[in-house]
Amino acid sequence: MLSRSSLLFCNGLRNCHGRDLIQPLKKRLLDSKFQKNSCRDSSRFSPRRSAYRTEPTFLSQVKVPLLFTAATGSACLLGHKYLGTLVSQRSYDSRSAFNWWSSKPDWFKTYWLICGSCVTVFASYRLAMLSARQVPSFLRFMQTYFVNKGNPSNALESCVQLVLSSFCHISPLHLGINMYILYNVTEALAPEIGKERFLGAYLFSGVVSGFTSTCYQLISGRCQGAVGASGAILGLLGMVILRHPEYNFHIIFLPFLTIPGPAVFAGMATIDFLGCLRGWAFFDHAGHLGGLFSGVVWEFVTGKSITKSFAFFNEAETKPGNKKS
Repeated sequence: MLSRSSLLFCNGLRNCHGRDLIQPLKKRLLDSKFQKNSCRDSSRFSPRRSAYRTEPTFLSQVKVPLLFTAATGSACLLGHKYLGTLVSQRSYDSRSAFNWWSSKPDWFKTYWLICGSCVTVFASYRLAMLSARQVPSFLRFMQTYFVNKGNPSNALESCVQLVLSSFCHISPLHLGINMYILYNVTEALAPEIGKERFLGAYLFSGVVSGFTSTCYQLISGRCQGAVGASGAILGLLGMVILRHPEYNFHIIFLPFLTIPGPAVFAGMATIDFLGCLRGWAFFDHAGHLGGLFSGVVWEFVTGKSITKSFAFFNEAETKPGNKKS
């Protein structure tokens, strides 16, 4: 005997032919069966990520920056002789509105080319920070391509950061000090080697400085990011010291104090080396060391400044009144 509610339930199934109740159940069973089979099939071909996940090695992270640094350095070093022949011989009209600019020497124009680029990047970064809430993509773009993070997310970023980070600065004081030193270095070096070779040396020193900074950040685990033209400028400064070891240098905040060029080179190398060992994070000491090293490499490959520097030391030791230890 069926109760009244059971009879009503059976009559409802008979009227709707059971489609409203049976079809959803059938569809649910088929979906669960398909998901089970798909998971079973996919497990045959794809390993479990949690079981086979490996951390990226140091060599895998620096492989692309190393290749880019080697390619850029080789192009600058091998092409330095060709770059010296690109000096243009243009005749300017004295009635031109740009007569003042055209009358300036090449080293002056070269300096303002680099300085103008650095000022433009600095202003763009400041504008990106001020408009971070309105245009967050602008700040993200500047931080992605103009800051040497030491741990880039892809190969393109790692290569672009090595170049563009040499034109980015974080404060007006940082920018002003670097541009002041760059002015003096450009005035001393660019007329001697030419503006094309000077720009090639700047690019070479900046890329090598960025690469050493990347390696140090990965090894030490302090991926804080690095910006500034100091690495490239120190490479150029090292070239000046190797070419003219008799030069004396003034400290920017102590102009009355003069230091010989070799002492400046040795002092900066020592301070930056200790900064890397002790983990000093205020300056990019690894980038500074890379810049100095790039200047030595450039002079060793392109000129005879190394032997000239050793000759200077030998002459200083053999002068009257100097005893050889």
